[in-house]
Amino acid sequence: MKKTCKGLAICIPFMLLFMSFDSQAQEQRESWISKSSLIFKAEVVLLQTSTINWSDPSTLGVVRLQEIFKGEQELSAFMNELVTVNFNDLKTVKKGQTILVYANMWIANDGIAVTEIAHEVIGDNKLTPDNYRSEIKESLQKADILDLKSRASKAELVVAGTILSVRKAPASKTFETEHNPEWILADIKIDESIKGGQAGGSTLTIAFPGSQDFMWYRSPRFKEGDKAILFLSRENFGYQDVKHFTITTAEQVSDIRELDKVRQALK
Repeated sequence: MKKTCKGLAICIPFMLLFMSFDSQAQEQRESWISKSSLIFKAEVVLLQTSTINWSDPSTLGVVRLQEIFKGEQELSAFMNELVTVNFNDLKTVKKGQTILVYANMWIANDGIAVTEIAHEVIGDNKLTPDNYRSEIKESLQKADILDLKSRASKAELVVAGTILSVRKAPASKTFETEHNPEWILADIKIDESIKGGQAGGSTLTIAFPGSQDFMWYRSPRFKEGDKAILFLSRENFGYQDVKHFTITTAEQVSDIRELDKVRQALK
């Protein structure tokens, strides 16, 4: 019995240390995920070269895209094709490695190039060919919940609603620049108030840009019948030319299919 206890006394600290390292690795991965719009698996094909016309390839590498975990819309056309990655440190990358890349879009024209946030080598540490999918899926889910919590904490109102109608906002002379958002007003029926006490069944008017100007072209757009979850705050209440909550960034909108996830995040 004494021998068993002694063995446990030695093993437990090592087990706790191992669990601590594992937890830190997951937290780091979740941090990378939160900073990345693109996450994909790829094989490293070439180093110090690129698929784009770039004068200094010293930090660049070419990978073959194999699997997409985040950024399907941007990357799907390049499945099994070559992608250029601007690596943080090319010394940490070897030809022939299979890696998970956390990145953001850099250049997209004739070819595609991304800027790395971080990468993990499949086969190193606990990330193996057998478990990388489950590991990244778990981290994505946790990062998603943390992101929703953060967005909700900054919002005055979080509502699930249906767009009843859309119309152009009255013309205004207070936004006289080439970046005029050309506001569109949307009347929303509140199907569920998740935060902020907006009564269910009531209506709320929001404004979103209709302009295709580069300053606004990535803003969410709505049409009659759309359903969405909206994160609304005083930071986004009213420009000089429109006195409504405004929706100008993707972070202010979530797919209605995420309603259970949003409810869970706000518990």
